[in-house]
Amino acid sequence: MLDLEAGAAARRRGKPPEEMENWEVALGVPAPRVPFSRRVFMNIRKADNGCWNWIGTIGNHGYGVFILGGKINKHRFLAHRIVHTIIIGDIPQGMVIDHLCRNTRCVNPAHLEVVTQIENCLRGVSPLALNARKTHCKHGHELLGRNLFLKKAGRECRECKRIKDRRLYWERKTTV
Repeated sequence: MLDLEAGAAARRRGKPPEEMENWEVALGVPAPRVPFSRRVFMNIRKADNGCWNWIGTIGNHGYGVFILGGKINKHRFLAHRIVHTIIIGDIPQGMVIDHLCRNTRCVNPAHLEVVTQIENCLRGVSPLALNARKTHCKHGHELLGRNLFLKKAGRECRECKRIKDRRLYWERKTTV
């Protein structure tokens, strides 16, 4: 675990915390000319909205990527996870980082929070997350208690199901 005050003071003096200098050795990557943490912070630009935008390599999904090693022995790491580890500390096993600002390039630790994968999904804007936040059906019935019908594909309003079933019953009865 890094000493945050010592790390912040060292960065103000332009020197990286000593603990981070051993990452390349641990991964079996030859040490570069520029220290690890300095290479990380060289790829960050502060924006007016408080985000620290990653200006280095951007991966396929829009997240910043930090690459260690050469052409043969290359290791790719998500930049926001690296910065969180440098400034805050280790990320527990099975946990992920959620961008509170919704900017995938942001590496500001104040905008990052360690959460479970399901919590990260539910905070997002996917159909799963949007449906999970619904409190009423499209006809205005509450999705609570006895009015909530659970099925394999998700949730359904019991009142809407009752109305639909009644309509289908009378449609079938009149066609016979």
